[in-house]
Amino acid sequence: MLYRRMIQPSVLKDCGVTFSTLCDIYGLTPDLMVFLKYSLDEWLDLEMTPSFINELTPEQWFRLFGKASRTEVLSRLTKTLDLSKT
Repeated sequence: MLYRRMIQPSVLKDCGVTFSTLCDIYGLTPDLMVFLKYSLDEWLDLEMTPSFINELTPEQWFRLFGKASRTEVLSRLTKTLDLSKT
């Protein structure tokens, strides 16, 4: 069996790679996000964007974040982004 180790989000962040970089340059999509198996907090640390969250279909949302509400996730994202500015 072939085992591939995923790059941890903290390593990406330390290298200056953000969620926007992953989407714009590397073609990250909601379907690919599922395979990375990052937690919600890890995606938030990578600065997942509010527009991305709002564009997810209900099916994509459930596969990525389960039963978490969009309102809760957007609130946490706002707090994370505010903290990163200070």
